[in-house]
Amino acid sequence: MNLLLGALTIGLMWALLSLGTFLSFRVLRSLDLTTEGAFVTGGAVACALLTRGMSPALATALGALAGAAAGAVTGLIHTRFRVDVVLAGILVMTGLYSINYWAMGGGSLSLAGHQTLFEQAAALTGGDEGGGLPRDVTAIIMLTILVGGLAFVLSVFATTDLGLALRATGSSPRMARAAAIDTGLATTIGLALANAFTGLSGALFAQYQGSAGVQMGVGMIVSGLASVILGEALFPQRTIQRRILAAVLGAVVFRLLVAAAIRAGLDSNALKLVTAAFVLAALTIPDAFRRFIRAHRTGAAHD
Repeated sequence: MNLLLGALTIGLMWALLSLGTFLSFRVLRSLDLTTEGAFVTGGAVACALLTRGMSPALATALGALAGAAAGAVTGLIHTRFRVDVVLAGILVMTGLYSINYWAMGGGSLSLAGHQTLFEQAAALTGGDEGGGLPRDVTAIIMLTILVGGLAFVLSVFATTDLGLALRATGSSPRMARAAAIDTGLATTIGLALANAFTGLSGALFAQYQGSAGVQMGVGMIVSGLASVILGEALFPQRTIQRRILAAVLGAVVFRLLVAAAIRAGLDSNALKLVTAAFVLAALTIPDAFRRFIRAHRTGAAHD
């Protein structure tokens, strides 16, 4: 039961990462490697502020804002200096390593003895010792409300003029410019928003595990892609609202599958390798299948 509750809790935190990846990879059609640095930045900023006595809610919000700033820098480097978005993301991710190190005063920062957002939520129900709901249950309730609310806001934002401008920029930059859309500004805003979700995910994850470390963002871009792709494969996505919901549910299902694999005996050290293989298969097999069907139909027509 504890494994299931933990998987659901982390899955909901990963849902925020998945939403950020969905914005950059599916809406803007960009592979933003800032994700791995912004995830750590959100956690590092939140932990650093919590150890200095700031309220958990404000520290978490500023962690998300730090992630947004990282995404905005990537967007500016890409649009103003004409640097490829992948390279721009690598540059920012590399620079963030030092910034995160300085923010934490070292390679890691513990929250031992400091109240986190999850402990505040548990205290509202009396906590485990007071006969209230278990910590993971209160965390799931809090995260469900938070993720559900942000997913709803994002779905509404996607239908606004600015949201449509972002979608048009990702679908066809040339047509977007013809419609008088500032594609450079739209890309920068989109990357900032995507990494705000990522930073928020990192801030919550650091509080949940009780510490932040400069290496905790390794593989986050692959996990985000796996969540998005799994959601697309399992859930219908005819509208932007359903695509957003699929990204959220994909993250939860992905973490449940990870928990099941670990329970079945998978070495946790092999988890990132398996995730990378899954993403590779999801990206290549559908295209190979379509080519096979097309070739089969062409051959049948010749016959």
